[in-house]
Amino acid sequence: MSLETTYKILSATTQSEAVGVLARGAASGVLEVQSRCYRTLVYRRDIASHEAVLARWPGDQKLIADAIDQGDGGPRLNSSTRADSPAADSQPTDLPSEGNGKEVSDRSGQTRSLDCPFLKSVMQWLDGPDCDEKTLHKTIEIVSLFQMRDALPRLISLATSHASHLVREASVEVVLSMAQIWGRQARRNYAGLRPSPDMERKRIAVTTMLLNTLVQFQSHRQEGLLDSFLVLVTWNDPCLQSTLGQDTPCRTLILRRLRNSRRQNVMELLAGYFRRRTIPDCVLSLLLQRKDATYRESLLQSISATPTAATLANLKEYGLPDCLRGGVAMLRDLGIDRDAAVAHAYSTAMQQDPETIAVLLEIVDRHRDRIANAKAESKAKGGSGKVADEVIDSVAISLSRCECPNMDFWLDAFASGIMDGNIFSELEHEDSHSDRAAKICLRLIELSQNDFPAFAKAGTRLLSELTIQKAISAFPKLSEDKKMRLGRALMQVDSSTLEVVKDGLRHAVMQRRLEAIEFTQTLGLVDLMIEPLAVIARTDHQTARLVAVRALGTSQGEASSELLKELADSHQGSLRDAAVVSMKERGMSV
Repeated sequence: MSLETTYKILSATTQSEAVGVLARGAASGVLEVQSRCYRTLVYRRDIASHEAVLARWPGDQKLIADAIDQGDGGPRLNSSTRADSPAADSQPTDLPSEGNGKEVSDRSGQTRSLDCPFLKSVMQWLDGPDCDEKTLHKTIEIVSLFQMRDALPRLISLATSHASHLVREASVEVVLSMAQIWGRQARRNYAGLRPSPDMERKRIAVTTMLLNTLVQFQSHRQEGLLDSFLVLVTWNDPCLQSTLGQDTPCRTLILRRLRNSRRQNVMELLAGYFRRRTIPDCVLSLLLQRKDATYRESLLQSISATPTAATLANLKEYGLPDCLRGGVAMLRDLGIDRDAAVAHAYSTAMQQDPETIAVLLEIVDRHRDRIANAKAESKAKGGSGKVADEVIDSVAISLSRCECPNMDFWLDAFASGIMDGNIFSELEHEDSHSDRAAKICLRLIELSQNDFPAFAKAGTRLLSELTIQKAISAFPKLSEDKKMRLGRALMQVDSSTLEVVKDGLRHAVMQRRLEAIEFTQTLGLVDLMIEPLAVIARTDHQTARLVAVRALGTSQGEASSELLKELADSHQGSLRDAAVVSMKERGMSV
């Protein structure tokens, strides 16, 4: 008789001696023999076999678990095909099978159906009113290992009513562990696949049972059951919606936990409301006012790099949540993997605030080297150099949402000495609103010259209020430093600057001509504008002629030199004197 036939007989025989033989083999210390004996024992259908296995738990836990996972090595005599056959194992891991037997989760939390007699006995022991504490601990460990969801109602009952504190705590721990896995799958719609028909009915039944324990919370004080409820429910569950809609002690308990819990799946429940079209009023204040960093991570994960229409609508209606406030300083506390979500949040909730532009430009800087390297690598491989990147796309979209700062904002920027330096040589500490505005200005000028067309277009658009047409009237009121900074910026930003200045020198209104002369002098453009300045110096009103002559004294060109010599021979004394002064300032002989 072959060894294979022997094990088949031992798996099917009803003689009690077979259990003793298999139990001795399981305790033999010979790994191959132990493994085969356990595989036979767990699939026998008598309680004595299962008691022999339980007696070896947890010492041989791995061998027993592997035996259950692997099955009995093939069809047993007089047995039906198991639900964990290769066909069942090949189905998508997030889709539960619909075979007979208990619905179970494997040790990675992926649901499947196991037709294992030993696990059925575990359920019977767990349900038995006379089960001793030691056996209960073992069965709870097995339920946890195999994520046996059908055991949840009994575990919840043990958690609230068993006499042993250790049993209660162990039950709560396992309930919470299974609830977290099941709730995570449910909130993600089981990876987009349809669960077995009764999967959701079972989950709803368990959440209802957990909710009932919250009504009696003061009697058992098991916060783990409260957390279990909050990690298992989804936003659409009727029991959660009805509870949040009524002012009851149970709702107060839930809201307090949502406010204070650091458990990821609980915070996910709260943060996930930002993706909902309807947010309960009692949740809204928590959603917006909770400030801790761990919740911020959950909220940014909920917003994501590709926010839903409902998310964007909520951000626009309710504004930026408190945990995301802080601008650039807040951003620097985060990893770059959250940058896309931050960009969407700020640009949707604070479109009109220049701080949003500062945050977006900081994100561009954070990814500068990575994007440059990716472009270089693409070109080195013969590509176009274009880089597909969700952060680039998110920032480009976000920049397009921002409102353009007005001229007053830019004039404030020119009060800062930062405008005299390079953006990369700025002090980290920004002391004033002017400093922050200056930083935005310099970065936008740089962005408008970026290699990425979307960035360049966005930078140019956001600088659209900074124009020579709007600046020239404010120019005479500015200090010399501000004039120089404004002029340099306009030369980089507004391509029409020179033409507008030239037109200003020819303007019919003398005040506009005087403003244009001052602008020309301040920016050192006299030699470029010598033709209209010559017309003013020769033929204009006396006041304008004197101002033009003084401007000629700041130039260096030959044409302006010849013009000053000509004016020095003028019959008008005041004009002649002004020309002589300008010549002396240039070191010319009179």
